[in-house]
Amino acid sequence: MTGGEERPALAELERQHLTRRCCVTLTIPLLAEPEALSPVRHRIGAYFELWGLPELAEVARLCVSELLTNAIVHVGPGTPVTLHASMARPRPRLSLTDPAPGALPLLQRAEDDAESGRGLALLDALTLRCGVDSGKHSKTVWCELDSRPNLATSASRLPTMTDEANPPRVVVGGAICDQGRLLAARRTAPPALAGRWELPGGKVEPGETPDQALVRELHEELGIEIEAIARVPGEWPLKQDLVLHVWQARLLKGEPQPLQDHDELRWLAPDEAFDVDWLDQDRPAVGAVMEALTRPASQQP
Repeated sequence: MTGGEERPALAELERQHLTRRCCVTLTIPLLAEPEALSPVRHRIGAYFELWGLPELAEVARLCVSELLTNAIVHVGPGTPVTLHASMARPRPRLSLTDPAPGALPLLQRAEDDAESGRGLALLDALTLRCGVDSGKHSKTVWCELDSRPNLATSASRLPTMTDEANPPRVVVGGAICDQGRLLAARRTAPPALAGRWELPGGKVEPGETPDQALVRELHEELGIEIEAIARVPGEWPLKQDLVLHVWQARLLKGEPQPLQDHDELRWLAPDEAFDVDWLDQDRPAVGAVMEALTRPASQQP
């Protein structure tokens, strides 16, 4: 049988298999190689068509490309990885698991004409949510798409990082890293949060970029100068109209002091990361940042 005859037969078998299942998942073990990009893109796109989500097929292909490219670049060519796809509505999910928990992706700043550095920024823009789940021996980079009517992303209109109808206001938190340690700040207000620890920062004001807001907030709150390096993938809702974004930051000048909203600061080594009572929304970001701190120096941003 020729290759052209095999493909329709395989598609029909897959279609029959899919129609017998109410909750469809797909697992694809593969090697993180550039040669794997085209076939896995084709297969994921075909599955989204079979799942009755043709409007998401091209977006799914793009997301898979970014997930696999991230593994190739940050973990290494030839690494065994596993791609998972699920059609669970209203949020179909794509994820890639690799055996390198310390090689975390970051949303690097990139200008519109940049030739590189936009991979996970694109992923963040295309999807409803994305993030990283780290374990002891592996990590999973994941994203969720929105399949609700009139809300699914169209391949003819790919959003930008600021193209949302009613975006929540961003609160930016700073993961300030110095000598392999992370700075934690204990809140004094409001009463419901007093005594718990957070990554210091604040709201992005109109006309500011998130990294500009972080520089301003940390100067006001801690009296220091920092450089915003890279955004930690994912976002964490605070309340209906607020969402937390976290950036890694490098201390440039000054000794942090609790000048506003905090009464104590503490530098935490990786093995001390969870010795303090973090705010709930900060905990997953802290885990991601501490994993990044344990990377080899050659992989640091």
